[in-house]
Amino acid sequence: MANAERVMKKQQITPGGFYLAIVDVTPQLAQEWLTKQHINRTLRDEKIDSYASDMLAGRWRQNGQTICFMVDGLLGNGQHRLHAVVRSGCTITMAIAYNVSYDALESIDRGITKTVADIYQMHGIQNQHLVAGAIATIWRGRTKQMQTAYIPSAGESLALYNSGNVKDRLAHSIQIARKSSKFIAMGLGAGLHFLCAEKDKSLADVFFTMLGSGERMGNGDPVYALRQRLLTFKSKEHRHVQIRPAMRVALTIKAWNAEREGRKMLTLRWNENEDYPEIL
Repeated sequence: MANAERVMKKQQITPGGFYLAIVDVTPQLAQEWLTKQHINRTLRDEKIDSYASDMLAGRWRQNGQTICFMVDGLLGNGQHRLHAVVRSGCTITMAIAYNVSYDALESIDRGITKTVADIYQMHGIQNQHLVAGAIATIWRGRTKQMQTAYIPSAGESLALYNSGNVKDRLAHSIQIARKSSKFIAMGLGAGLHFLCAEKDKSLADVFFTMLGSGERMGNGDPVYALRQRLLTFKSKEHRHVQIRPAMRVALTIKAWNAEREGRKMLTLRWNENEDYPEIL
């Protein structure tokens, strides 16, 4: 952006109406603005973390979306972006709209939000929903948030997908995950296979293939215990019970760890009072 634009005067859009300015928002300025806040939505801490991570990594882009100050000078929106500026310690150039009518407040942020999968499609990535789900699982595994439903920002997700040989390795993981998709959703399964393959690729291929086929396994084999446990989730008793993905992931990791360590496993359980297992 040219320096003249960076410091341009406020430009009035309509007579007596709102006007715009381009402002370099420092953490100090963001903190000051947050003290002048109109009633806003409940803060989502994971969204602030996601934005702050993009800012710190240089992935944040000015997209023309404004932060609005109302006719009485109170902040009308943008609280997550401003909290992210404070949390990251970065100075971010933003478009600011002043003197916005309260009649317009209900229409702010009502557009259809682009998902990470939408961004993938815009980048020409095939099977975008599947890939986005798998990358989210890999990201949660690498950031030790596997028990959560957090997802990376679009910038974080694309950066991970394009790093190293992730793209090629994920294509293989998706092929393997198709074989066990009856038990684990493909995006989740592909992400789990990818993470396990980082520890032992050959064993991961066999483990997830056997989970799907049911062949060459018997009582005491961890993958058999996992298959039987996941089968119970498909029974009549569980038909109307929603099984959280975190439960399927925890059971899969426990069975994988037992397989890696050569331990027999007759039953497979996990409850939320236990520490969440990590992939060995």
